[in-house]
Order: sequence, then structure tokens, then C-alpha cells
Amino acid sequence: MKRRTTLNLMMVTAGRVGPLMLWFIAYVLLIRHLGASEAGIFMLCLMFIRVVGLAVGEPLDLAVMRRVPQYLKTDRSRGFSVMQAALLLRITVGASVLLLACILSRPIATELLKSPNYAIFVVLAAIGGLGELLFRFVLSYFQAAESFGKYMAIETTLQVSRFVAILGLVWFDKLSLIAALGVYVFISYAVFAVGVALLPTGLMRLSVAGRKELSDLFHYSKWIALALLIAALYEKLDLFMLGKFDLIANVGLYGAALQFAMLPDILTSCLATVFYPKIVTLYERNEFQAVLRKYLRFAVPLSVVAMAGVMLIGGKVFVFFLGEEYSAAISALKILSAGTLFWLVVSPLPMGLVALKRPKQILMVTSTQMIFMVAGSLMLIKPYGIIGAATLILAARVVFGSWLFLLGQKIVRDRAQAMVLDPSLGVGLATEPISAISQEE
Repeated sequence: MKRRTTLNLMMVTAGRVGPLMLWFIAYVLLIRHLGASEAGIFMLCLMFIRVVGLAVGEPLDLAVMRRVPQYLKTDRSRGFSVMQAALLLRITVGASVLLLACILSRPIATELLKSPNYAIFVVLAAIGGLGELLFRFVLSYFQAAESFGKYMAIETTLQVSRFVAILGLVWFDKLSLIAALGVYVFISYAVFAVGVALLPTGLMRLSVAGRKELSDLFHYSKWIALALLIAALYEKLDLFMLGKFDLIANVGLYGAALQFAMLPDILTSCLATVFYPKIVTLYERNEFQAVLRKYLRFAVPLSVVAMAGVMLIGGKVFVFFLGEEYSAAISALKILSAGTLFWLVVSPLPMGLVALKRPKQILMVTSTQMIFMVAGSLMLIKPYGIIGAATLILAARVVFGSWLFLLGQKIVRDRAQAMVLDPSLGVGLATEPISAISQEE
């Protein structure tokens, strides 16, 4: 299993870096041609799409990862039923968000985009949110089935298609804000359709989804959904508050620095993709701690080297790609990079363990972080602009990344103590009822 996991991690990492870099190049072309103000609007729309994906898609993805990987090996029909229930919830919530966006598009555009004339972008972003949820459904099945070849084929198709579309708009001098956002949204639906063709026969029959699966998904997801909704709001709060307190052009500057600084998060997502289907098994077999130690032996020195590179040449690379207009964001880039690299070291595996085993604690962490971010926004972003926003993100990632790491350690210790009290404690993955597990702690 260890060899297969290593190969899967290498495949996902190698397969993800290239396409994401293509999209990154497309994004650079886009913001260079649109200018800082329109780039700021585009960034806010993308943030809305990702908020929907994080607040709705991520809880359902985690709910799937808790049980479906085991069910696909022991009870395939039950695994399908859980997947179908998750799809039904995605469609219901995504359609509801779209309806609200249509109703409230003008006031939202007035408040966040500074003009009611931009209401069409609010609606487009909501359509993109639904597309994001549908696209993630396809990925979640292939992740749970550990079919990473198909997983990467679908994800690569998405990123390459977006790159080609933006490149085509630039090449034919047709690039505009609405054209860029339109192709971004449309491609999600097109790739979802391609992914559906690769799914097993019978998986898309929504009528098969049972009440029990819907209830179980809701029982677990209610905590994670609330936690991640709060997380989605505060993780993008820096952009929204910067837009409220500062010039919209500075949102574009800061957004560009944020995109560069978050490049190492590619590795975080790769780890989550490969390990989340295995975390419950590793925990039950008391192997989680050994895997974490191996990860830290690689992650710590690599992050130190990466941070040194950012400090020495990061600013020059940033300006080379984006132009002198963005030189004002170099200091923010360095601060944000420090936070990203710290998070990459301490959080990926412990965060997965906490989310899958003790979802209420994730809600506790995110609720506290929301208060932290709101207070920090008022103290740092309003008077200090993009530097204040970057400093706030660094502080949040250090404080709450450390907290998640310690929570993960406590879960492992509690498991060890339980084994001492009851040495016969078994794995129980194939036989333990999902309703019982979903209520754990």
C-alpha cells in the first residue's frame, strides 16, 4: 500500500502542477490585459465561486471520504447510494444559491463591486458556483475509488481548457471581463459532462438515493458545512474588506500577490487528494502518526529552502511576470508566502484527521478564526491596506495551523489511551454502521 500511495502522490503532484501552471499563465495574461480594476472584479467573482465550492462541496467531499472508499470495496451499491445522495444535496443547495444571487444581484454588485451595473457578474458567479459543485462530484467519486488516473484526466481537462480559452480570447483580441468569466464558468459544465461519461453505469440515478444516506450525510455535513461556510467567509475576508476599505485596483494588486504566494498550496491539495481516502484507515490502524513524521521530515527543510528563495528572488520573478504596476505588492507577497509555507508544514494531514473524526472541533476552530479575522481586518486592513491584509493572513495561518496540529495530536493520543483500556478495539471499517460513526465525539 505504501508504494502505491507514493506513486499516486507523485502522479497527482506531477499531473496537477503542469495544468495549474497553465491556468496560472492564463490568469497572468488575463490580469495584464484587463488592468488592476477589472482584475479585481474578476478575482472577487472567482472568490465567490470558490466560497460556494468550499462551503458546500468540501463538506460533502469529506462526508464521501469517510465511508465511500470502504463501501466501494465491501458494498458497492451502498457506496453508490451515498454518492447519489451527495449529488442531490449539491444540486439542491447550488440551485438555491443561484436563485438568491438572481434576486439579490443588484444590491450585491453595488456593495461589493461598487456598481449595480455589474449585477450580471454576480449571476455568472452563482452559475459558476453550481458548476463547481457538479464538477467536484465527479472528482469526489474518482478520489473515493482511488482511480487517480481518471481523476487527473478530468482535472487536467478543466485547467487546460481554461488556458486554451483565455489564450484564444487574447490571441483574437476578444478578451473582456464578461468573456473571461463566461468561459471560466462554461468550461466547468462542459468538463462535468465529460466526467459523467466516465462514471460507472447507474451512479447518476438520483432516484436511488435513499433517505438514510441523505440523513447520514446531513448529520455529518451540518458541522463541517457550518464550519467551512465560516471558513469560506473569513478566508476571503481579506479581499472583500480590502475592496470595502481601499481602492478596487488594490484588490487586483493584492489578489495577484495572493495567487503567487499560494502556489505551494498545490502540494497541500495533492496531499489531501491522495491521503483523505486513507486517513480513517490509517487512524484505525494506529499508523497515522508514523505517516505524519515521515511527511514532516520532508516538508520542514523544503519549506525553509522555498522561503529563502522567495526572500531572495520572489519579488523579481513576480514583477517579471506581471509588470512594474505590481511592484507595490512585493512586500505583501513575501508575507503571504511565509504563511502559506507554514500552513503547508503543519496542517494538511492533521486537518484531515480532525475534519473526518471530530467535525465539531473544526467548527470551534473556524468560529474562533472568524472572530480573529474580523477583528484583525478592522485593526490591520483598514489602516494599512494590502500590507495589513497580508500580515493578518500570516498571523491566522500560524495561530490556527498550530492549533489544528495540536488537535490532531490529541486525537491520536486519545486513540492510544482507548486501546490501552480496551485492547480488543478493532478497525470496524466494513461493519460499523455509518450512523454510529457519524456521531463520533
